[in-house]
Amino acid sequence: MSDELAGKVAVITGETSGIGLASVEAFVAAGARVVVGSLRTELGAPLIEHLGDRMLFLQTDVNRVAEIAELVQHDVDRQGKLDVMFNNAGIGGDLSSILDIEPRAPEGRSSLRLANPDFRAARQRSATPLPSKR
Repeated sequence: MSDELAGKVAVITGETSGIGLASVEAFVAAGARVVVGSLRTELGAPLIEHLGDRMLFLQTDVNRVAEIAELVQHDVDRQGKLDVMFNNAGIGGDLSSILDIEPRAPEGRSSLRLANPDFRAARQRSATPLPSKR
């Protein structure tokens, strides 16, 4: 374990497999505390067992703006800050710029690619008040 990210706090979505899981492992190994959000609750406990107390798992549906807001706010309430927001959840699809995507999309799992979790999470991160660094 290194201390490159010691004292840093990250929120990562879509982290129960693939790139997301590797990212969570790398952040924790570098000393960060990680709050993870995923629909795959059955993988939460094994992930915590594997990575220890440097991570917290919260069930989160990135199709729902309110759940992204809860994920980010929970992190800010518990850790007092948010240094990194890594929006990894997704199933492929539209490669449009975040600036070209409307915030509204149909509900349901198939809408994940239309809902663009990057847009929703970036929008929520921008709207969440963080404590002053004074």
